[in-house]
Amino acid sequence: MRVCERALAAAAWLAVTSLSCSCTELQCTAAAAAAAARCVCTSAAHSTHHTRTNYNFTVDGENVSIKLNRFTDVRVRCESARRATLDSDALPRFRPAVDAGFVALERCAVPRRSYADVLHALNVAAPRATLHVTAAAGDLRPIHLVGLESVHNFNFIDCHELRLAPDAFDATPRLASLFLDSVSLDSVDGLPSSLQRLTLSRTGITHVTRANMERLTKLTLLEILDSQEDMSVEASAPLLAALRLEARRVWLHRALPDTLARLSIVNWSDAVPAPWEGCAALDKLVVKGATVQALPQNWVARCRALRHLSVQQATALTVVHPHALRTVRLTGCALRHLPPELLHHAPRLLLLDLRDNHLLQLPSKLLIRASNLVVLDLRNNSLSRDVVRRVAAAASLRRLLLDHNPLGDTCARAHTHAVSVSPSVWELRELSELRLRNTSASFICREWRRAMPRLRRLDLRHNHVTRLTYSELQFSSGDVELDLTDNNVTQLLYSHRDYTSLLARGDCEGPPRLRVTLTSALRCDCRTQWAVLALRACPGHVHVHNARCHTDESLYEVPPEVLTCPAPTAECPVAAPCRCDVRGRSQGPGHVVRVVCEHANLTRVPGVPGAAHTSWELLLAHNHITELRRAHLPPNLVMLDLRRNNISRLEPAAVLSLPTGTLLGHNPLACGCRARAALRMLHAHRARIADYQNMTCAGGAKLSPPTDCD
Repeated sequence: MRVCERALAAAAWLAVTSLSCSCTELQCTAAAAAAAARCVCTSAAHSTHHTRTNYNFTVDGENVSIKLNRFTDVRVRCESARRATLDSDALPRFRPAVDAGFVALERCAVPRRSYADVLHALNVAAPRATLHVTAAAGDLRPIHLVGLESVHNFNFIDCHELRLAPDAFDATPRLASLFLDSVSLDSVDGLPSSLQRLTLSRTGITHVTRANMERLTKLTLLEILDSQEDMSVEASAPLLAALRLEARRVWLHRALPDTLARLSIVNWSDAVPAPWEGCAALDKLVVKGATVQALPQNWVARCRALRHLSVQQATALTVVHPHALRTVRLTGCALRHLPPELLHHAPRLLLLDLRDNHLLQLPSKLLIRASNLVVLDLRNNSLSRDVVRRVAAAASLRRLLLDHNPLGDTCARAHTHAVSVSPSVWELRELSELRLRNTSASFICREWRRAMPRLRRLDLRHNHVTRLTYSELQFSSGDVELDLTDNNVTQLLYSHRDYTSLLARGDCEGPPRLRVTLTSALRCDCRTQWAVLALRACPGHVHVHNARCHTDESLYEVPPEVLTCPAPTAECPVAAPCRCDVRGRSQGPGHVVRVVCEHANLTRVPGVPGAAHTSWELLLAHNHITELRRAHLPPNLVMLDLRRNNISRLEPAAVLSLPTGTLLGHNPLACGCRARAALRMLHAHRARIADYQNMTCAGGAKLSPPTDCD
């Protein structure tokens, strides 16, 4: 669909004033404009259902797209920054007029006329807030900004081919914010003294002097960003509150303005740095990539109000003095040791971040005065288990992050005598999050479960935990998330006692008190049976996300009766090719032995012992057994399968010993007078036989007691 056809369709769809376009070949051309046949767009101000409208035009052979967002912004995109598209008399015109706070001009060459005239031709009012120019080319002179006196913010982004006249901003004496990116600039002297916010990115500025800064009497924020240049700055603007410097190398004069509250320096390169002066108002300091061997002694001692300190990629540290410190971040500095009294002058510290270093241990007195510390981040170091003793001094901790340290197990199992950290050091009673990802932990410490009543998240991802027991899933706190992602957990072990005590507690309803995440497959066998039953009978005690068996069945769906293990030889009364499986604890409640002798050429029911705590399942289908007597059936028989044998004789007393669910179909039962008592017994107790409808007499007659016997 060509340009005007598309616009007409859009106008009809939006049910607004009809759009007229009488342009030569349905394109906006200068010839059409001369004939007073301007391409007219109906603005989105008439639309009540759609806030953004897109228009595409061809203006003098160039593609122009316009995006109109009702009450917010207008965006004009030209095809080439080298064509004078914005000067064309054939520009489309909105009806009614558009009043937006933000106007963006993308890839459009600097026009011969002012930007205000270009917007007037589009029937767009000068923006109330921001003019955003991207990838423009040409010479920018004062005439281009005439009529934009009310605009507060100018952004010139990615403008490699834009050249600024020395007096380019003379027409905007009240400009408050200026962002120049990839615009070549020799000095800041030509910029409006009214500026409150100034960002210079990739402009080639290498020096900002005291005289430069003092003329910017209203400047509160200055950002100079250029990774290809060296930079020297005297930050002496009288109202400067925020300063950000990023360059290949940065030199910053030690005298900071008394108003400066936020300072960020990347690649600070003073050869012999001295303590800063005039930083009484400094609240936040970020230093990244300092090239000095050691930060100077007492370097922030005069910054009494400093609350947030971040040092990245420095090589050595000294004691920090400001009592007001709330957060200290010393990250990526390759530190192996810390000064013992590093934080002794920071009693109000809330967060200490020491991640991404080479720390081997923490000084014993490092945290002794950190009575308010809430977050301690020690990730990605080389700390051993002794770090736990040092951490114990910070009893107020709520988040402790120890990921990627070779800690090993930091407490011992109850049944071992392994050397361990004293349990008392883990009694961080305020802790809500403990992260131990990739620390070589192999089990879940009792102290985490019992000595941390506020614990809500325990992260043990990428460790060596291989089994979970019922006791390891009992936390004193409720609503806990235990993440065991990428551990090779293959066993989930509950006992019959665990199962019965869980049900006796009676709090099985409601949301689960513990949520466990697994990614490994569980070995589902007889040892998993009570866990499966517990998870189903008491869902409120724990939910195991992604719990699946090695057969890829969900743990919540696998039938408990298939959870078996090969029986020990002593418990199996049959020889090969038969086999025995067990489930439940040996000689304990719920212990079941399943004898599987299908297609084994048996001629009689194998004898099994009558153990008091053992139940039996006999699977004897497809054999040559000819009779069934009471003596053949063991006590505690819970399952009997004798399908497709040669059973013709059935002792009446044996029927009374059949378990519910017995299978006897497809056997050639004798149905003569001698079998009358057995047949009557079968009929009377047919509810015990799951396939009674498949039982027949020899020869295939329907099973029924004889009626013509004397």
